[in-house]
Amino acid sequence: KKSMLSVLYDADKNIDPFEAIDYSVDVSQTKLIFAKSMSNSLIFTVDGQLPTNNADKTNLVIGKSFSPLNTEDKKLFSINRIEQLPIEIERIEYTNEISIDGLSGFEIFATAKSKSSGELENIYQVILFIDQYYYIFLGTTNDTTNKSIDDIKTAILSFKRK
Repeated sequence: KKSMLSVLYDADKNIDPFEAIDYSVDVSQTKLIFAKSMSNSLIFTVDGQLPTNNADKTNLVIGKSFSPLNTEDKKLFSINRIEQLPIEIERIEYTNEISIDGLSGFEIFATAKSKSSGELENIYQVILFIDQYYYIFLGTTNDTTNKSIDDIKTAILSFKRK
């Protein structure tokens, strides 16, 4: 109780959302703009708004797990993770091993249908494993060209741990 009552609010304090995370990504060569940070995660959209008002609804969410992962089959974990999304997976196009910044994991590209709007979406997920934890990257777009997925991949490939 004493600790909670000692909290001070400073409306003028500037908070750098990139300072609190243990990684960085470079979106400067993409159409993505920083939108928000939440719980050790970064969210990027085309217009910097959340939710995005852009017609192609391209976004990228990057986060790090909070609790240890207890699984031997990391590929199966990655597939199960994409299937837990609040979308209807139409088809997993491919699942490949990937390595970024010395971490290995899996990339998955899938087509899906939004449960809320019924729109078709392209989903690109990467999970990189580190010890018992993982980084997850989830990009979604309803852009039918390769441009948005390429931008998402460019941002993800720039990932570096601090």
